[in-house]
Amino acid sequence: MLIPTVMKLASLVSATLIVAGLGGSTFAGGFVGLGVSSPSKISLDDGLGSFSSDGRSGKLFGGYSYPLATGRIAAEVAYTGFDAYRNGNQFAGHVLSLAGRYNHRLTDGFEVFGRLGVQQSTMDANTVSFQGTGPVVGGGFEYHPPFKLGVDAAVYVDGNYTSTTLDRADGRGQTSTVDSSDLLFSLGVVVGF
Repeated sequence: MLIPTVMKLASLVSATLIVAGLGGSTFAGGFVGLGVSSPSKISLDDGLGSFSSDGRSGKLFGGYSYPLATGRIAAEVAYTGFDAYRNGNQFAGHVLSLAGRYNHRLTDGFEVFGRLGVQQSTMDANTVSFQGTGPVVGGGFEYHPPFKLGVDAAVYVDGNYTSTTLDRADGRGQTSTVDSSDLLFSLGVVVGF
């Protein structure tokens, strides 16, 4: 599957950046990032059982940031993919989000950031699918090492909370609506260009 490959690639890139010491100051302009996320913690209120995750989750994102006197603001698009299980069915989960982000410089290459936006979540299995939109709220920390080797990069850790009203459809034409929330934490690298 795609998720294990993304996770392996994120781990390799993270380790390479940490060991090689790529990095520099806070960047402005375009950026891309890749991360490994925690198992999805999806809660549904339909009483039919909760989702469990097998621990596989990956995040890919990019955007454009503008410098400010105290940090930077950015527009960010992100994709998170994960696998989840419920009542014997395996679901492929996808979250696509568009968010505004503000990074505030702290000290010695550290930044704290917050994110607010909208997201679309889908969860598909062979006989049933869930889909809906809602808000995404998140935040975290970024570290920009003080030395540079030609690429401006950072290591980040963050958390995102989504809340969605999912429309459920199964193969028999039955539909319903259920409220869902999810909390994901991720660790990865971001590179400015």
